[in-house]
Amino acid sequence: MKKLLLSMLLLSAVTYGQKAEPETYFSASLSADGQNLIFGSKPTNNESALDLRLKLHAVGNNFEMSPGYERFNQIGFERYSLDFGWHSQRYIPESWIPFSDDDFDFTAVPSIGFSMIKRYGHIVEETLHTDGKPAFLAVQGSISFRKKISDHFLLDWTVEGITRGDTKTLYPNDPHKGYTISNYFGVHYIF
Repeated sequence: MKKLLLSMLLLSAVTYGQKAEPETYFSASLSADGQNLIFGSKPTNNESALDLRLKLHAVGNNFEMSPGYERFNQIGFERYSLDFGWHSQRYIPESWIPFSDDDFDFTAVPSIGFSMIKRYGHIVEETLHTDGKPAFLAVQGSISFRKKISDHFLLDWTVEGITRGDTKTLYPNDPHKGYTISNYFGVHYIF
């Protein structure tokens, strides 16, 4: 994790800010958690599992508000979120990119937000002795890197850290279960 954060810090340090027109658009995005999709995780017994997230993005003068929904059936997890972010147009000079005649431009979007996490399924019922869907509030911070590939499509990589009261409650003896850091890879459709 430290390597990832250092890589992101390095990326921010070696890129340059662009004076561009403020971004204004409305989009929908679909993304998946990369680690769970490729390698799995401890809760999935290190087997590949699909953790999908759908978000709407309302962007005006570089300010973004994005409600979202995430569902991870394998572990009985669903989340409703609301994030607020700021768009910063960045570029890497063409002289730094081998075999390229153009600058590599992208948008960095740091954001903060809050979520309501609901858990369901046999693990929750056995551990918490409830047959309902217990809910937990969470706060999150993230940074997204977006690259426009056409007038209607963006590619997106988001690194997000989130407090996890649900896992802290389900696994009280594990000191690392109070938070998670996830990598989401997805695509946006601009309306």
